[in-house]
Amino acid sequence: MSQSKTKKHMALGVVTGLIMMATAGTGMANSTSGVLVFDSICEDRLPAGIFELAWLSRTRGKQNIYHMDTEGKVSALTRDAPTSDKIEDLRVTEHGSCKSVGPMSSEEFANNLTASFDPDKLSTVDLATCNGGSLNIDSPARVLSRKLGKQARVMGWNELVSLTGNGSYELAEQQFGTATSNVHDKWEQAQTEIDKKIISSWGSFSKAKYTQTKCKAALKEAIENPDESDFMSFIRGTVNYYTTAKAMGEKYHFLLGSFFELQPGRTVCGSVVLNITGEECVSAR
Repeated sequence: MSQSKTKKHMALGVVTGLIMMATAGTGMANSTSGVLVFDSICEDRLPAGIFELAWLSRTRGKQNIYHMDTEGKVSALTRDAPTSDKIEDLRVTEHGSCKSVGPMSSEEFANNLTASFDPDKLSTVDLATCNGGSLNIDSPARVLSRKLGKQARVMGWNELVSLTGNGSYELAEQQFGTATSNVHDKWEQAQTEIDKKIISSWGSFSKAKYTQTKCKAALKEAIENPDESDFMSFIRGTVNYYTTAKAMGEKYHFLLGSFFELQPGRTVCGSVVLNITGEECVSAR
């Protein structure tokens, strides 16, 4: 085969591959996806859950947000969200353990979830909770998988998880998964100082524009008046507030904190690392 023909076939193969990738991406985007949150989204000391929702919206196209209360009742928090029984791809953003999701045992959570989300419709459930994917018999992932049956894929993490910046301040560059900042004494100390300032700004008694108290009010309003109030607007406002140049200068920029969270096995080098630690690189074990 001549070189010119080889190049033509290679070009055709690349174009075909791109078309297939685009088609696959469209199919994924067209699936009806949602994110489920709990009251802790506004109760945490840091607005980590708010930033995770913004990250999911901006980088994963997940726009439909739902809330589950302590009794298991599910409400939409975003305008024009489909009813929960239409959701096919669900992500659960909450604290957890090897035996619980938020305030509920694995069994309680599975029962409450399948009461509002159609088990025959759900194809994927991603438990973005700490230790939700543990292998004990009563772990959230195991219990929910048995409840949903073989048609659904249930995923979880067998570790502590969070957004990880891996040395980046950009929201789009954040990743989610197992995380650690225990890589260097000065690294941890710098993160602690930044977290203190974010906690002070976000705390219930703060007079900042976006706080825990205002988050709770926005959450309550979105649950009670879903046609008039959209929780996504509060998310956007919070993210904008905690990522301004002023926030960076005064060290309450949220992504300054996640900057220090590294995935295990990840090494980060550069001038910022050198300025903080006095070493060229840090590595998470």
